[in-house]
Amino acid sequence: MSHAYAQILKDDESKKYLTVNTHKGMFTYNRLPFGVSSAPAVFQRTMEGDLQGIPMVAVYLDDILVSGASKEEHLRNLNEVLGRLEEAGLRLKRSKCQMLQSEVFYLGHKVDAQGLHPMEAKVKAIREAPPPSNVTELKAYLGKDHSNADALSRLPVPELVEDDSLQGQVLMIDHMDDAPVNMSQVRKWTAKDATLSLVHSYVLNGWPEVRDPRLMPYYTRRLELSARDGCVLWGARTVIPPQGRSILLKMLHQSHPLKDAPSGLARSYLWWPRMDEDIAKKKATTGLSPAEMLMSRPLRSAYDLLKIQQKQLIQKEQHDKTAKLRQFMPGEAMYARNYGLGPKGIPATVESPSGPVSYTVLLGNGQRMRRHVDQVRARHPEARQSSDRLVHPPEELDNRPVERR
Repeated sequence: MSHAYAQILKDDESKKYLTVNTHKGMFTYNRLPFGVSSAPAVFQRTMEGDLQGIPMVAVYLDDILVSGASKEEHLRNLNEVLGRLEEAGLRLKRSKCQMLQSEVFYLGHKVDAQGLHPMEAKVKAIREAPPPSNVTELKAYLGKDHSNADALSRLPVPELVEDDSLQGQVLMIDHMDDAPVNMSQVRKWTAKDATLSLVHSYVLNGWPEVRDPRLMPYYTRRLELSARDGCVLWGARTVIPPQGRSILLKMLHQSHPLKDAPSGLARSYLWWPRMDEDIAKKKATTGLSPAEMLMSRPLRSAYDLLKIQQKQLIQKEQHDKTAKLRQFMPGEAMYARNYGLGPKGIPATVESPSGPVSYTVLLGNGQRMRRHVDQVRARHPEARQSSDRLVHPPEELDNRPVERR
């Protein structure tokens, strides 16, 4: 189906239970959203109710299986299903529909005229799993280990050895630019290291009960560890033996200009126990961030803008000494800057202040406009020469936008 849950409309009584709080207020869903714990049960009940009574039809959420003993019966059942869905206002997605198939894969099974069959991919782990050789492997095979987890998918199934030239890069460390450590070195170090050689063996042959504190970081991650080309991997990250850790730490701090980036960068490619502590300790020994080590000087940040600089204080003091108060009184005659045709200064009268450094002026035609103090000058400069107020002739008025109201 197309947008399965979103096709189910909610009634007014149930909408209040689907209220969401947003930056624009509280809203309720009109349709059944994904993520609601009861949504699968509500949707399943709705689909079963819409398609009940139609023979040879199975439905699981938005997966509908229609069959028939003959082609004619199959088409009748299919036509009935499509009719019911149309009546309910439900839509199908054409690209997901398969019509008149001799076999289909449905809920992990292959379904054909002979019945249900297990899918080959689902039973591969059982067929190719090696016989248990100890109690731990037997418990894993029977699902009695790992808190009854999916044990069969975690069994070490033998794999065919393929030509390395045909394989793409799998180890993430291979993608690091100018890495000072290569996989050949990691493989040799892993084989010589007492701890990692045991971990490599346990990954391939199964884990016993572990109490050694050196092995505990690996034991707690045993379900996520794997082995390749003599190296141990945690997920896609290569486990680095002790011999290579100091080399990689030095490279991470010297090559990356961001303060907190080395830890995140290292997690993408590498791992070893207490790696984050080693990265923090490396920074503590120098007292400098990686960015300062790279640039050989302190770097400015946004916090520097919060500091009042001495140079700025001197500039402010000098400005305050020479600055003159620019002020006009209501009713005072002046010239206002003209941005249209005609002279640059138009005779006007101050009506009232419109801000700390702006005024509302009244023209001779009754028009009102707002002008900055730099856009007006006294109409009788000789009367203002004795004051400390700053005035400008019309030609010195700056070209500020016209503001009208």
